[in-house]
Amino acid sequence: MTAFAMAFAALSLPPAVARAQGPAAADVDRAAELFKKAKALHTSGKLSDALGLYTQAWALHQSPDIAANLAACELALNKHRDAAEHFEFALRRMLAGTTPEQKARLTQGFEKAKKEVATLKLEVEPAGAEVKLDDKVVGKSPLDADVFAEPGTHELVVTAAGFAAHSQKVTAQKGGVHALRVSLEREAKVVEPAAGGAEPKGQEPVGPVGDGGKTGGGTDPRWVVGIVGGGLTVLAIGAGVAFKMKASSSEDDETRLGDELDALGANACAGGGVGAARDKCADYAAAVDDRQSAGRWSNVSFYAAAGLGVATVAAVLVWPSKKQEVALSGWASPESSGLFLHGKF
Repeated sequence: MTAFAMAFAALSLPPAVARAQGPAAADVDRAAELFKKAKALHTSGKLSDALGLYTQAWALHQSPDIAANLAACELALNKHRDAAEHFEFALRRMLAGTTPEQKARLTQGFEKAKKEVATLKLEVEPAGAEVKLDDKVVGKSPLDADVFAEPGTHELVVTAAGFAAHSQKVTAQKGGVHALRVSLEREAKVVEPAAGGAEPKGQEPVGPVGDGGKTGGGTDPRWVVGIVGGGLTVLAIGAGVAFKMKASSSEDDETRLGDELDALGANACAGGGVGAARDKCADYAAAVDDRQSAGRWSNVSFYAAAGLGVATVAAVLVWPSKKQEVALSGWASPESSGLFLHGKF
């Protein structure tokens, strides 16, 4: 057994976790008994035997201490995907009494496991949708953790009642991070006509409504250009303001974290930081990156707004004033409604 695995063999978070609400008391006691035996085997180097007992204990009671030791055993046996999943659980559910040394060992093991697998960051809509990877259910949206996959091609399937199922191939790269967003579309509803061909009661007529909004003299195209250009200009200004606010917030975080790091010493982030400074150094770097990125996008948005505004005014001034036939039609159905602008410009 490697020295790294030995460091985890004795890792056990405070025993209060064994009485956490959830599983039955008998299951918790049985899990504690299996866990104790597994740790003894783990310490003596019998990793395969220890893994079997850790797995049984985990099935009975999913607690941070069991997850941490199970992950360490899996890592020593090169079961990197499972190890990453259980390290993530142990770190996310870590108890207040966990020592800095224990947290550091967990983080080290987690990073080592992630280098061998792919990390999938899934954003799924609607809430409550079931997410499967290679026919294994990984949870329901919104997922509370990343999904880890062995390098290679996998099938991602998302389903939810009342929505069309989604399936796609995902190519996972070793050590890579893949962000995926899936938004299911509602299934089309077929409305059966009532007897005699009458519209069902309580339903709006489906199809175009109104007379098309045509005017005898047509519509001045400059009016259309002004509306469209003005709308795009407002959107660009809104985006610039939003990014500006984000940059300001990130700058506040950067200042706060910088002050905290200064209090730890001038070289607190040397070599990536040590102990308590490591997380602060990483957060500080992220805050600097967020501020710079948001600032760039804010400038781009404001420049775009200025350009759109000037272009809109110029187009309205020079566009021919000859009126064109433009129609405005309404649309209403049991599921949606809207307006359509169409014609020759």
